[in-house]
Amino acid sequence: MENQLKNTIKEMSAEQTTLKPQRKEVHFEGDRKLSPAEAVVRHLTNRQQLRLMYIAYAILREKDPVEAVGNYDPKDPYQVRAVQKYVDQHADFFKQRKAKWETANALYQASK
Repeated sequence: MENQLKNTIKEMSAEQTTLKPQRKEVHFEGDRKLSPAEAVVRHLTNRQQLRLMYIAYAILREKDPVEAVGNYDPKDPYQVRAVQKYVDQHADFFKQRKAKWETANALYQASK
């Protein structure tokens, strides 16, 4: 089972690098794939989703989400609800991975 959250973050981050130059209206060099307006809207929505995914990824890895994204406020119900959606979707993968790691660690400690 692969980590879908991590792969989605990688794909969206790569898309951000291609969307940024597409937002230019005047001094654009290269092939235009989107109109500047579409690129701006897509860049902003990706940016918001990536921020929530980074926070969810930090929570699932049992890290402090404030360190992952500096302006995360755990008291804001909107942010918590939005992040919880991603955490719920991907929690099973991280639970399985943690169980495998703990089993392997216990076997290693027993072999010493």
